[in-house]
Amino acid sequence: MLGSKIPGILSKGMQTFKFTNIKKGLYSRRNLMTMNKGLNIQKTTPSFRCLSSGLNTQRYFSSLFYENQYKLYLEDPSKVSKEWKEYFDNKQTGGSSHSASSTGGAGQAASELEQALKLALSSSGGANSDQAATDTTRILNLYRSYQTVGHEKAKVEPLELVKKYGDQMQIGKRKRLNIERLDYRFHGFTDEQLDREYYIDSSYERGFLSMKKNWVLRDLIDSCKKAYCGHIGIEYMHITNTEQLNWIRTKMEEEVFIKPSDEECISAYDRLAWAVLFGDFLQSKYNTQKRFGLEGCDSFIPGLKTCIDVLVENGLESVTLGMPHRGRLNVLANVLRKPLDIIFQEFQGEAKDKDADWGKSGDVKYHLGTSFSRTYESGRTVDIHLLPNPSHLELVDPVACGYTRANQHFGADQDRHRNAAILIHGDAAFAGQGIVYETMQMADLYNYTTGGTIHFIVNNQIGFTTTPLDARSGLYCTDLAKATNAPILHVSADSILNVIKCAKIAAEYRQKFKQDIVIDIIGYRKFGHNELDQPSFTQPLMYKEINNMVNVLDKYEAKLLELGILSEELKKETRDKIWNFMDENYNRARQLEADKADWVNSEWDTIRIPDTKSGYKLTGVDTNKIKSLGKKISTIPKDFEAHRMVRRIFENRLKSIETGTGIDWGTAEALAFATLIDEDYHVRISGQDVERGTFSHRHAIVHHQTDDKEYIPLGFKDEGRLRRFIPSNSHLSELAVLGFEYGYSICNPNSLTIWEAQFGDFYNGAQAMVDQFICSGESKWDVASGLVMLLPHGYDGQGPEHSSGRVERFLAMSDDDPDVVAEFREDYFHHTNKAANWQIANCTTAANYFHVLRRQMHRDFRKPLIVIAPKKLLKFKEACSDIEEFGDGKRFLRSIGERNKALVKDPSKVKRIVLCSGQVYYDIAKERDLKNDSETAIITIEQLFPVPYDLLKEHLENYPNATDIVWCQEEPKNYGAYGFMKPRLNSLFKKLGVQDKIALRYAGRETSSSPATGFAKVHAEQQQNLVQEALR
Repeated sequence: MLGSKIPGILSKGMQTFKFTNIKKGLYSRRNLMTMNKGLNIQKTTPSFRCLSSGLNTQRYFSSLFYENQYKLYLEDPSKVSKEWKEYFDNKQTGGSSHSASSTGGAGQAASELEQALKLALSSSGGANSDQAATDTTRILNLYRSYQTVGHEKAKVEPLELVKKYGDQMQIGKRKRLNIERLDYRFHGFTDEQLDREYYIDSSYERGFLSMKKNWVLRDLIDSCKKAYCGHIGIEYMHITNTEQLNWIRTKMEEEVFIKPSDEECISAYDRLAWAVLFGDFLQSKYNTQKRFGLEGCDSFIPGLKTCIDVLVENGLESVTLGMPHRGRLNVLANVLRKPLDIIFQEFQGEAKDKDADWGKSGDVKYHLGTSFSRTYESGRTVDIHLLPNPSHLELVDPVACGYTRANQHFGADQDRHRNAAILIHGDAAFAGQGIVYETMQMADLYNYTTGGTIHFIVNNQIGFTTTPLDARSGLYCTDLAKATNAPILHVSADSILNVIKCAKIAAEYRQKFKQDIVIDIIGYRKFGHNELDQPSFTQPLMYKEINNMVNVLDKYEAKLLELGILSEELKKETRDKIWNFMDENYNRARQLEADKADWVNSEWDTIRIPDTKSGYKLTGVDTNKIKSLGKKISTIPKDFEAHRMVRRIFENRLKSIETGTGIDWGTAEALAFATLIDEDYHVRISGQDVERGTFSHRHAIVHHQTDDKEYIPLGFKDEGRLRRFIPSNSHLSELAVLGFEYGYSICNPNSLTIWEAQFGDFYNGAQAMVDQFICSGESKWDVASGLVMLLPHGYDGQGPEHSSGRVERFLAMSDDDPDVVAEFREDYFHHTNKAANWQIANCTTAANYFHVLRRQMHRDFRKPLIVIAPKKLLKFKEACSDIEEFGDGKRFLRSIGERNKALVKDPSKVKRIVLCSGQVYYDIAKERDLKNDSETAIITIEQLFPVPYDLLKEHLENYPNATDIVWCQEEPKNYGAYGFMKPRLNSLFKKLGVQDKIALRYAGRETSSSPATGFAKVHAEQQQNLVQEALR
């Protein structure tokens, strides 16, 4: 190709443009990329490639490139290539355009360029081609400047802080770096040229230039100002998809002159009035309480309602909302129609379920969620779910996305058209919280996408007391959204009709393209961070302006009155109706009884809340069924070219199932999944590298070695696009992915939803999600979850970051009293399991792991399960199980007593009991057996929480002469389970009346700030010492 031989030349076919002699500035590589986003031109290194080879692209690029080369030639002929110099020399002397090298190379290419340029300028009335080329390029550059940076001049900031105080004022972040590019003089035009008509052919893109080809420069500039510099400022030229660009361009340019009808204006007024007056009413009645109101961004409410309306018009049936506390009460009242008397009653602060016998804490009113089903006049219905959220602002983002994805999965909405998520953010949080980016990064990931999320930013231009200048590096709080190609609409909160317009665009865009989109509603915060705070301490100038602001409802009323759309009578009627309605509910709230809010899906109707009773259920499966399913999931098709080592793993699995002996951890897990899937449950396991498994034990997906094919052994019950087994490697995120899976788990109780850490240590990046949702979600919000967390844990000499799942943290957050042992009565199981906030297990056998997974589904309640998962035991022979241990009549063993009955024959002769949990058992048992010590019994605690007091009681009573009770663990003394178990064991001793007879002793690593040593020899020595200490 010609372009590959000569720098700076346009070649035919798949054209390649190389720019070797281009100066920085107007035609720099960066600016060319910005200008030509709409041409479907992709950046390659070191060239640009145009995917469209039509003449229209040549017309645009020819004139632009030709002019640049000619400019350089006029400045200094040595600045252009030899071929171009010859071409222009010939042209200057009046010779032929074809130089001596016209038989090929540059001469031919230059001829093509000139011909294309002449075609583009064929209607210029015979004007000088050089001047026409220059004018065409300048117009295109000016037009593109409005599309790319017109938002910097848009009137989207109602306080006008920059205008009043300057760009560098410690208030805003509006430096407007490119504002000069919107001046026609910057592009070389003069005042005399403003009323001149120009011919511009740009049929390859939508917008003004497709509406007509002859433009008076002044008219084009005025049109661009209306489209891009009004009360909406849009950033969209970073998008790489031409169809999306043209669609947005149509909305911004071709529909810019469409005015809303009077009916639409009145509808917006009614919705705005409800939003503003709700805030005013709360201020009048509860001015000494925190409310986190919307005052200053009230137009968000009609914007959100309009967005949902348009989504429903375009096929949506369910929407999940995730939002912080700012504006939540207003959303609850005006979007989800939570009864106002209930909202007002919550201001009284009375507890719900006061007599509950489980850990019901409740939460503040502006953290709560609810659900609402709305039916439109058209007959369409939409379910709206507002998820509860703590004050950790953006944590709910992935939760809402996971909830939405589960709705799509269980509703067979693989096209992502009937279920969507809307996330509401604050400006400081959107820019500052890393979880926002972690969540947005999921937008196009196959097993995480929800088909586009609509993001509303309630932009107060301040975060608590921190100004944008200190809160972010970029111009806007939304800058990170460009990384995911999301269009960004900045709009003034005081321009209600434009907020509504943006909401409509966002809803239509999401439904059409299934991509994220951001609406940045820029307003202000009338009061402090909360209504009791004094913001003038830190932002005196800003609040000087805010205190002088007329609220948006008053402004809009005045405008409608001026236009004759609203009458004084209707204004008074509307305000009186709303205020009287709120007042009636306020009076009724004083006598209202507190009640539980219901927001969960109907699938949860069969799941009991913690204060109802249920029994312990068996989880074993008929061994014939296990063999049948085991064969199915352990056989790789013969014509599938799997890796030889992977095939060997599956052959060994099949052998263990057929012989019924030596079933290892990975096989046991696969059998748990298979049996649940066979029973019509769904299984989803997600996390970093879970498809293979960090330790190569799972192989949920088998990869063809010479073709891009996969085989999923557990996909035996998938039905078309509906998959019952979903294994998914996640992106390198813990916090957002764990939140996503939590959201998935609370949507439907019929899915075993699992998040696995690559190493247990790595979950610490997700600690906030554990604290705020998984640990306490049921206690605060009545939200049950059966999520499973697998945390690979074990002291194998791999250092401080690859040893500990931090079990002590989970135990510290467990909600029982160390000084109280539940009564050993008939309903003991209810008090020790259903009333707990979660379960923590550290299994020592493959079969027990099988049962604890199945137990999650075979219950009439749901609790999170934290599995301190092994590493060494995954292929450890002694941890393998026989098939009978999986069979009928079997269940999860919360504690396992002495296993070597041949050695420990007489319980009365046992003097020492070693209590432990996890893989350290095998080290202790090996050393004890080598010593032939028949006076030591070893008991494993398979479920650390709830503590199996009833079984521990049986173990202690079985060895009446044991006086030395040892807790042995691999972890340092300040890590692991010792700190948790010590007071509880002492409480048990006291309850049994043996506290004076026996004493608890510790055997384990010494206290340490680091969870493990990084030296292999030190590790081995410590391990030997702790085992010896346990048996001394």
